[in-house]
Amino acid sequence: MGSTASRPPVNGAAGGRRDPSLADFFLTELEIELALTIGCLVVAFLIAAVAKRSVEDNGGPMNTRDLTGTLTILFGELVDGAPAAGGHVLNRGDPGLIASLDKLTAADASRSTAGGATVAAHVDHLRYGLSLMNRWSTGENPFADADWSASWRKTTVSDAEWMELRAALGREAHHWLAALHARDVAVVELNGVVGSIAHLAYHLGAIRVRSAAPRVARSNRNRNRSRL
Repeated sequence: MGSTASRPPVNGAAGGRRDPSLADFFLTELEIELALTIGCLVVAFLIAAVAKRSVEDNGGPMNTRDLTGTLTILFGELVDGAPAAGGHVLNRGDPGLIASLDKLTAADASRSTAGGATVAAHVDHLRYGLSLMNRWSTGENPFADADWSASWRKTTVSDAEWMELRAALGREAHHWLAALHARDVAVVELNGVVGSIAHLAYHLGAIRVRSAAPRVARSNRNRNRSRL
């Protein structure tokens, strides 16, 4: 077998070097998305584990009063952004989900990259999931007949539809933020409450990967044109 030095340059670039491509971007961004998701899931697991022990020790449902501050701070940061002084999940000054979506056009939100779900689909999925949590918080049981597949069917949006979809997500997110007050919950219910934070964090990462991809593609095209 030949040595490393005898191998041809990757993509024909001199010295084996190659320009950053969309594939490189996705590898890096997906790693970030995965790290963010895993981090939030670990936090969610630790909170749920502590709560489960509390339930077992007390012999019944627990009250979330001791977790309310943590839950609202983390969820609020993901939705509305991190303060300039620094956040717990996002970088300092990060605008959060809602403000990030406001920077995208309907065309951006409707664009699929590599056949994947569009930003619009992710947003509608989040809106639907939070609407279920909000209904649960008022005493309903909306999960028995929940149709999660329906929340992925809105893949393209007009300008008016995109404005309304963003507004609807904002309403559901802030309603749920307000609903994260102290309440008696069983373990499975607490898992859902904490999981809603990790769920939103995952989709925030996924949305940012998809919304940034066209910009990277345009940059690569412009770089290639400049070499012609």
